Amino acid sequence: LPVLPRTLACLSQMYRTVDKKIFEGIAQDAVLASTEALMSASKLIEKKQGNVEGTLFLVMHLLKLREQIVPFDIDFASTDINLDFKDARGALSRLLTNRAGIFTWSADNALLGLARAPPKVYHTQRNSKKTLERELKYA
Repeated sequence: LPVLPRTLACLSQMYRTVDKKIFEGIAQDAVLASTEALMSASKLIEKKQGNVEGTLFLVMHLLKLREQIVPFDIDFASTDINLDFKDARGALSRLLTNRAGIFTWSADNALLGLARAPPKVYHTQRNSKKTLERELKYA
């Protein structure tokens, strides 16, 4: 499976040439993608050659990945920030359909409804190294 050697080769080439913060983001995504690819390949091997072969494949490659990312002295944890505009979209559509209601002095004011519907902010924390360790533990 060429995923692991290619990922590690790319990371090792970028490690010294890219800014640390940029490299951390790339490395986090690469480790997560490699882990997912290895898990998918393991399931295919389990179907063709049996559970033991698939599990051994997964454990061997996850251990290699874990061992090879240690020299990259970086933080594999990140926080993703996502915005949900669903409420704002509804308020905006009410504003556009009820244009006459923009200037009314009531609780039904469409412009006031838009101001009361800010986007919701969701923070998602992910740690690609912990994901790797968890999958290794479950294997």
